[in-house]
Amino acid sequence: MPWPTPGTVEMDQAMRLGALNEARVQALGDGYIHSGRNFQLDIRSAGRMSIVLAELRAGIANPHGGFWIDRENSPLEMDDAETQTFLEAAVARSLEIDQTYFISRTAILAATTAEEVESVPIDFGE
Repeated sequence: MPWPTPGTVEMDQAMRLGALNEARVQALGDGYIHSGRNFQLDIRSAGRMSIVLAELRAGIANPHGGFWIDRENSPLEMDDAETQTFLEAAVARSLEIDQTYFISRTAILAATTAEEVESVPIDFGE
């Protein structure tokens, strides 16, 4: 696949996709704030969150050991109900980042002018 030619819509798309990817990495790196503490949203953490959430929803008691570890490696004690509420919100945030990425990526690739490319939002909010 050849490199896009400068000054073309393809180049504008490539540049905007790069900015979108950087914004996604930053949003995931920012983590998820709960009870004033930051929790990681990287792939490994999000996978563990999904597994424990599924176990809680299946009725398994205390699959989290009574706490969750924050970004600073400090435990935050939580019972099952607190953990489920926390995990539902954290997983939702992770999915929101992914969905925003895919929607924006699709719009960038569908754009036919530089103005359309530039108008695609790449902000992941908080």
